[in-house]
Amino acid sequence: EMKLEVIIHLGVHKTATTYIQNTLLQNKQHLEDNRIAYIPLHIMRSGITQSLTEESVNASEIRNFLFTKIDIEKYDRIIISDENIIGGTKDIFTQSSLYDSAQNNVDKIKEVFIEYDIKFLIAIRNYSDFYPSMYCEFLRHHEKFVSFRHYVSSFNYLKYNWTELIENIVGPTKKYSLSIMQLEQLSEVEDKLFQFFTGSSEISISRVTTKDSRKSYKAKTIRMMEVLNKELDGKYLIKFINAFDKMNLKKNQVEKFNPWNDSELLFFKEKYEQDLAYLKTHFEFI
Repeated sequence: EMKLEVIIHLGVHKTATTYIQNTLLQNKQHLEDNRIAYIPLHIMRSGITQSLTEESVNASEIRNFLFTKIDIEKYDRIIISDENIIGGTKDIFTQSSLYDSAQNNVDKIKEVFIEYDIKFLIAIRNYSDFYPSMYCEFLRHHEKFVSFRHYVSSFNYLKYNWTELIENIVGPTKKYSLSIMQLEQLSEVEDKLFQFFTGSSEISISRVTTKDSRKSYKAKTIRMMEVLNKELDGKYLIKFINAFDKMNLKKNQVEKFNPWNDSELLFFKEKYEQDLAYLKTHFEFI
């Protein structure tokens, strides 16, 4: 008998996760007609993702909760997508590194689906784009302004690397399959990406129109924040800034927030290329 397949998309943050989730949600009924269950983000965030990080909740409790949401008998494949499984944008202030709890959380999700055939998917992107995007996402959800340098220096951002994160996720035995998508390649590999989720080239997936639902702040907005931070309470600052950022758009001042100097850009580019070279010899790329 065929084992139920579970596809788990782990992010990372700011790698078209919202676009992917919205597309899967838009095709939910069509997927179900093909015996594929997509578990929407609001269900993941209604307790499942949180439970993965709580030691007091064990894997079987999570499994039972999940199976109250879907009738497992009806499906051959389950798709889960939540970038917070490996951690959140604020974690670096309470943990020693970025995605510090990824390994524990993923180990627990392996236990939740222990009887099934699990396939992981993770997307990565160039560090020099990833860190500023992650920072902007953090600012949106945080009540207090911190500067970009303060944000990145709270973990070892020069040493941090995708290879280590990915190898921790699959574990030393490599008994779990993990595929990687490079965000920079998204438009070329998009069909393959959705085939990875459905397991078939026969199932047509209609795409949502907007790719980037939450664009990063623009350079001018960040500069403005730094000034206003001295005057305004955190909660109001973020509300005000979101309005300012929209206003900024209209005047066409769309210089992207880029905090790096040339040597840093080069450093990150080379580091990312080295990562890719290694990962491509050890993992499947989409």
